[in-house]
Amino acid sequence: MEVQKTKDKLPDLKRAIENLTKGAVLIGPIDAGDDLKEDIYLYEYGEPSLNIPANPFFLNSIDEANPKNIQIMKKGAQDILTHKTTLDDVLIKVGQNTVAEIKDNPIPVRIKNAMDFMVE
Repeated sequence: MEVQKTKDKLPDLKRAIENLTKGAVLIGPIDAGDDLKEDIYLYEYGEPSLNIPANPFFLNSIDEANPKNIQIMKKGAQDILTHKTTLDDVLIKVGQNTVAEIKDNPIPVRIKNAMDFMVE
């Protein structure tokens, strides 16, 4: 039996695993003006002194999106390590899923329209 020498792929694998932690997804009113961001904050947390009740939707939606996002990230990590996708593509899917979950709430249209994501 003949032993064949192959390329050592361990450094590539180590680098790929390290790169899995380098991305981020920012979710929220990315391009909204300050007035709209303030309105979104007041809608989410309320302001008793102004008789504005809290209508939590943002953080609850992120929590609701997490189970699917975990599955997206698990499959994405496997696909990244086998060169079937990129980290940016996985993070885009997470962003799309989370924004869809936020927009599924009964919130004012202008708030729905402001919700977006950005991959860093």
